[in-house]
Amino acid sequence: GSPANTAHGASRLHLRCAFIGCVGNDDNGYRYIKRLRDNDIDVFVSIKDGSSGIAYTLITPDGERTFGVDFGVCKQLMPFEVLFQVLADSRYLHFSAYELRGDHPLGQATRRAQRKALQFGNKVSLDLADARLVDIQRDAIEEILETGVHVVFANRDEAARFTLGTRDPLDLGDGLEAHAEVVVVKLGPGGCLIRHEGEVTLI
Repeated sequence: GSPANTAHGASRLHLRCAFIGCVGNDDNGYRYIKRLRDNDIDVFVSIKDGSSGIAYTLITPDGERTFGVDFGVCKQLMPFEVLFQVLADSRYLHFSAYELRGDHPLGQATRRAQRKALQFGNKVSLDLADARLVDIQRDAIEEILETGVHVVFANRDEAARFTLGTRDPLDLGDGLEAHAEVVVVKLGPGGCLIRHEGEVTLI
């Protein structure tokens, strides 16, 4: 999802990136590791007995999309599997709200990674991931934001859910700006809106 996609995009921009995660001991898991390495991403992945996570993408004729997700073993990433040295050598930690869903080791590992990253002086980046998650995980998301997040990514629907209704592009992300230095609202074909220090930029 967002963490691997972000690492992939940043790596293509010639930034050194690492991925911490968990896959199953199946073809999808080994293929996933290979694809990360093929894109010059340092891989710190634990391999568990079971199926790797899979996201099924459903796209309507007008280009809208949604996902059906089978998390497989990825929720079994344990807090002790987050390597502090990787965080110490990094400038940014990026994760998504999916990692916070439910009471699983992955959520605990993500929270631990956030705390350690902040201790090392890193900036923390969060992708809200899914409008429905904003509804059902609002407390967990707000807790993470209060703990320390510097950059928030959200699409139009996620930003509107968080700000409880506004859909005016120039107002989107206003409620998130109180929690993060930079708020990026993805507008699909409309580009993106960036809020930073009270300034709003539409690209």
